[in-house]
Amino acid sequence: MGTYPTGVAHRGINRPGGEYLDEWHGWQGQVFYDIPDPTRLAAELSLYRAEGFNAIRFPISWERLQHSLQGPLDPPTTEGGTGYTDQVTGFVQQATAAGWLVVVDLHTYNRYATDAFDTHGNLNPPGVFTPHVFGDGTLGVADLVDVWTRLSTLFLGNSSVVLGLMNEPHDFPCDEDELTGPTDSDRAWCKKNRIPSDIWFACLQQVINAIRGTGSDQLILVPNSRGSDVSHWNTWAPQGGPLDSIAALAITDTIPEKLAFDLHAYHDHVIKDPANPSHVIPNPNTYVQEVTAVTEWARDNHRRLWLTELGVPNSDPVKGPAALTDLFTHLDANKDTWLGWAAWDSGDPAKDFTLTTVDAGGNRSAGLQMPWYTPHLTPNTV
Repeated sequence: MGTYPTGVAHRGINRPGGEYLDEWHGWQGQVFYDIPDPTRLAAELSLYRAEGFNAIRFPISWERLQHSLQGPLDPPTTEGGTGYTDQVTGFVQQATAAGWLVVVDLHTYNRYATDAFDTHGNLNPPGVFTPHVFGDGTLGVADLVDVWTRLSTLFLGNSSVVLGLMNEPHDFPCDEDELTGPTDSDRAWCKKNRIPSDIWFACLQQVINAIRGTGSDQLILVPNSRGSDVSHWNTWAPQGGPLDSIAALAITDTIPEKLAFDLHAYHDHVIKDPANPSHVIPNPNTYVQEVTAVTEWARDNHRRLWLTELGVPNSDPVKGPAALTDLFTHLDANKDTWLGWAAWDSGDPAKDFTLTTVDAGGNRSAGLQMPWYTPHLTPNTV
């Protein structure tokens, strides 16, 4: 496994596709998803290697992986073909055998839909499945413990696998935006049953303990209480309870050097005007200012971090690369706290964060933003 000898050791790219469409508000019942077959994956790894990346974050879907809570990981469908779990393990095994570090990312926002699949492994349409949010009485810590016990067992012994416990958990056990015409009683229930930060981190501690109970010694990435974002870390508690910067200190691990906090930070040179949200104003903060507080927290408390999502919009080919340069300079200067980073890649020139583009056959090539990252990469590090 190739690592950078100076600065941040792991410089990665997100490879979305396996999680389609597990979105911010939960499972959407999407048939299509994209995990590349071995031939296409080999070509993608060659592209990433030539640019200088040495890590891949691999988002996956809980519903596709495990069709019923605390049930087995999915088998092949009755119609034949390769099951989702086999595709996930095939991706991970092929990439790690080629020298890559792979972050297996459960990309479901602390949400899960029951009855997303029927007993034969076939997708159910909307109206049949039921969306759930962590803490709602159906989806709970025992389910998260179960799926991660199974996943960590699946990858046991592969030191090139990193375990990302949950992508961007938020608004649990409910989000008023997800309710249809919420009544006052709905809002009251949401507020009364909100899971505060200290309880959430205690739940994550149970997951960590279960993973270590399998014999896993892999790096574990721990999310915060809302969206994995850096902005609220030491300023407010979205779920109530202590600030994440305080509550997170309760997390322990039998292998302390194999634990890090999973954070996201995107940056734009303009932001919505707080006084008039229909207008934008210059962003008063630099990219570095947005991550400085959590960097200092990690150093002061002997903790480590991984920036598993980052990015700037496509719109400014001058300010965008400059912001990335400032960010990476900061991360490199603080490599004792920052273990790695992974840029988000939309794969679509019509969207922001276009590191690659995907043709009609699903093949990837370097996109608009790739030259913005290559000054911070060394080709063929893997």
